[in-house]
Amino acid sequence: MKYSCNVVKDLLPLYVDNICSGESKEIVEQHLSECADCKAYYLSLHENNTLFSLPVDQKRERQKAQSFLAIKKSLRTRQFLAAILSISVLASAIIYLIFNISLEAYVGVLLSIFIIKAGIELIKSGAHKGIQKILQTAGIQDIKNITSETVAFTIVPRLNAAGRLETPETAIKILISDNDIEIEDSVKKLNELNELRQVICDETFQTADEMYKKDSSKNRKGIVLFNKDWHLGIIGIVASKLVEKYNKPVFLMTSDTNSPDIIRCSCRSIQGLNVHSVLSEHKETFEGFGGHKMAAGFSFDTKKIKTNSK
Repeated sequence: MKYSCNVVKDLLPLYVDNICSGESKEIVEQHLSECADCKAYYLSLHENNTLFSLPVDQKRERQKAQSFLAIKKSLRTRQFLAAILSISVLASAIIYLIFNISLEAYVGVLLSIFIIKAGIELIKSGAHKGIQKILQTAGIQDIKNITSETVAFTIVPRLNAAGRLETPETAIKILISDNDIEIEDSVKKLNELNELRQVICDETFQTADEMYKKDSSKNRKGIVLFNKDWHLGIIGIVASKLVEKYNKPVFLMTSDTNSPDIIRCSCRSIQGLNVHSVLSEHKETFEGFGGHKMAAGFSFDTKKIKTNSK
């Protein structure tokens, strides 16, 4: 496999800073041995490199920025549009969660149907390398038969796993990269994160369920539980599972890993209870909150708030 001069020049800042590795590094080095223009560009970068003089935090941020820039510059127009439409397929399902009988909602649903149909057809065509690789590693070889259910239960959980457990950078690479090696590595990591998410989610659900069963106040109309060791990216999923099991509004809380005095909560509601409206009545109590009628999240400072069982 060979890279074009434009792609190699985009990757050279990473190569100079020893960020490139594996096969990508070997391909860049082979290209430099064959292309005098890229070799001269590499030497100029090497002479002017200032990354090593930066503090560790700034170095890490610059590495991320350079990596993202290199990926972005190597995009093809068609694949970029494929990424946008694919993301739209995933995001448009949210409209159904906030559906109301109104003209705006009706137009929104029609638009969603159009976007979903166009996005699925684009995925079926194989135009998006990253999504195609996700489906292949999930055991789906015939992409021409995928449906919205495939998107919801195969693609979405894997893409979400990156942001839930780490940062969304791995998922972004899959959606916008044109580099086969990078896509393969990113999909592999994404699948590992998704498996880890499933394990953590199951363990958290079992812990929360046992806590609720032992709670002397379990006859209340809602479920409110706290565990400082729960993962913030998982508690929303677990809250949904508890709602399905007990048909009660669920509020799961955990400590902020960066600020132990800050408590973060993810909540899921049931039909007939607008949880966002309820939280809005107490918004001055929170450090921040947001959501919609069926799901929301908020945070509060334990030093500033008094216990209120209401």
